Amino acid sequence: MLQEQEKARIGELAAPLIKNAAVVAFNGGTTTLAVARNLTDHRELTVATNNLSIPFEIPAHAVNNLYVFGGDVRFSSQVTIGFTSFPDVEVPGMVHFDIAIIGVGGVTTEGYSVSNLGEASMMRQMIRRSTTVVVVTDATKFNRHQFALVAPLNSAQHLVTDSPPPSDVQEALEAAGVRLHVDAPENEDLDA
Repeated sequence: MLQEQEKARIGELAAPLIKNAAVVAFNGGTTTLAVARNLTDHRELTVATNNLSIPFEIPAHAVNNLYVFGGDVRFSSQVTIGFTSFPDVEVPGMVHFDIAIIGVGGVTTEGYSVSNLGEASMMRQMIRRSTTVVVVTDATKFNRHQFALVAPLNSAQHLVTDSPPPSDVQEALEAAGVRLHVDAPENEDLDA
């Protein structure tokens, strides 16, 4: 896994944003998996994901119910993409999350992006159906444009990362009202 230590620390920083008994959505990726691994102090979660690694790595005692979205399997990234298996999922309000933990492939002043259209669509559904959205990403993703735009910056309330973003991205995040959580001791004031 690339950026393994950074992603582990991002997982430690993001996990406390999830409350006990929350309904949580996780999209695919190793950074969201790092968050799931850090739920050791949590209880009574309902988890829904397209990340095929999460059912095997999330602490079992933390979860009451776990749902895996259906769809086509992308073996390279261990995710499902496509139509979800929830019944009546297109009925407004049928599926709702307290919080979505979203890993992305790129963060620019335009928004969050990934390399696959189907994945972007599924992530938009998770974001739309969530009260709170937490984007988790390592610093290598800043100012990186991916193929498919997922959502504008203001679609998330929190962004958790390992290093401060470049000034243009940081200013855009601040303007969008996104709270920045940074694992950088010399920049602890950014986590305000």
